[in-house]
Amino acid sequence: MKTEKILGVDFTTLDLKGCIDKIDEVVKNSNKPFHVITANPEIVMQINRGEIPESASSRVGMITPDGIGIVYGSKILGGQIRERITGVELLVALLEHCQSEKHRIFFLGADEETMTAFKDVVADKYPKLQVAGYRNGFFDINKDKEIVEMVKGSQTDILIMGMGSPRSHIWFDSRRDDLNVKVAMDVGGGFDALTGKVQRAPDWIQAIHMEWFYRRLQNPSRKDRQKDLYRFALDVFKERFKR
Repeated sequence: MKTEKILGVDFTTLDLKGCIDKIDEVVKNSNKPFHVITANPEIVMQINRGEIPESASSRVGMITPDGIGIVYGSKILGGQIRERITGVELLVALLEHCQSEKHRIFFLGADEETMTAFKDVVADKYPKLQVAGYRNGFFDINKDKEIVEMVKGSQTDILIMGMGSPRSHIWFDSRRDDLNVKVAMDVGGGFDALTGKVQRAPDWIQAIHMEWFYRRLQNPSRKDRQKDLYRFALDVFKERFKR
């Protein structure tokens, strides 16, 4: 699989369909855990700061460009990535594909209210999807025996997490050999978006690539996290002028 390095992070150059095809290939042909990270600039900075440990990031199977910042970063650095693949878009495409291919999915994340609403969304929009289980994401990752046994016993193919970064990635990597899953990925606020708990930006805002600012207005507490957008941009330009 061809990749492109942006600030030390290896992003796939596959488009959305290519990513789904890769996940499908892993489910059908591999028994090794395949970790997918949908990485925006904030997650790139988490990796560079070591908040997602090198022991985890080095074993990731595929990192997708989640955010227009990654696309711009690629362009500035002379790369070829021209399409962002958001966690929500990847989640929707994967649900449609798994319903068709009969891959089993376990959903782990969000709060209980959101997960209950998400069950209704899945039942309505994906009635033939083979669901291995649902569980909210509120648990102590140091006291997770019940969660591990639940996922392992479900015989799921794919684990979809919605516990945020770096928590999801740290937890999965620490348990990757215990869960008996073929693919795992975190979709950030994907469960919230599909249930309508958090509204995605209108199409015209997405078209001008200001969805990050819309999320900031919806949730002012994101302002500290979004400082990483500026740090990412600064580091990209530093890297560009080193060349």
